[in-house]
Amino acid sequence: MAKLLIKNSFTATSAPAGLSAGEVAVNVTDRKLFVGNAVGGVVTLIDPNALVTSVNGLTGAITNVAMTNQGNTFSVPQVMNAGITSTTLYASSGVTFNSTSAYTGLATFSGGLTASGATFSGNVNLQDNVLSRVELLDYFERYVDLGDHTSKLSQIPIDLSTGQVFRTKITIACTGLTLSNIPDNANANAVGFSLLFVGDGTARTMTWNIGSAGISWAAGTAPTYTSTANKVDIYSFLSTNGGSNWFGFVGGQNF
Repeated sequence: MAKLLIKNSFTATSAPAGLSAGEVAVNVTDRKLFVGNAVGGVVTLIDPNALVTSVNGLTGAITNVAMTNQGNTFSVPQVMNAGITSTTLYASSGVTFNSTSAYTGLATFSGGLTASGATFSGNVNLQDNVLSRVELLDYFERYVDLGDHTSKLSQIPIDLSTGQVFRTKITIACTGLTLSNIPDNANANAVGFSLLFVGDGTARTMTWNIGSAGISWAAGTAPTYTSTANKVDIYSFLSTNGGSNWFGFVGGQNF
């Protein structure tokens, strides 16, 4: 077996003019690896700046980015969003992005993430995990118009994964609210939502329940909603045990 010969260079953009068959050369500065073929030609094995022709059917340039893992910084090639409209980035614990970092698409991080001045151009799903020591600017909650409730003696469906403030008008007797996708990470967290309740001009029977559980109102008295056409009552609901029990609050009536 022939001895493996290795050459190296620390000069940027330097490449070997020729290599013997099986001979290896490394450009340490550019992080490129070359090998000689059977006829004395030079083949580039690794080039972190080369253009990717296909990544899951998508194209884009590979560039070097700094990553931090358990406090140790090293450089790795990463596919950036150059012409890629949808992609997924997975990163392990201790990943650090600086103010020049940008990412478009679905990013999944496990463990610690430090983002200083980073800009996200897509949705970030925390999956009921903790976001600590937060200062919120330009904060708003999602508003969902549920339309008219027309299903006799059934509950108004509210999906808490779609918003926090809801509007509905009942045009028939109703037996309360039913909730889905109540956010909870097994820590018995407080969760709440608000409901804009609109009258249709006729007094309807409204039984204030959430699922099969009753709602605790001040002084034990459930409100009578304003049935005048297009008048709005505002109610808020709070649970401190992940949705097992609910408090109801009248924010205002007859708007």
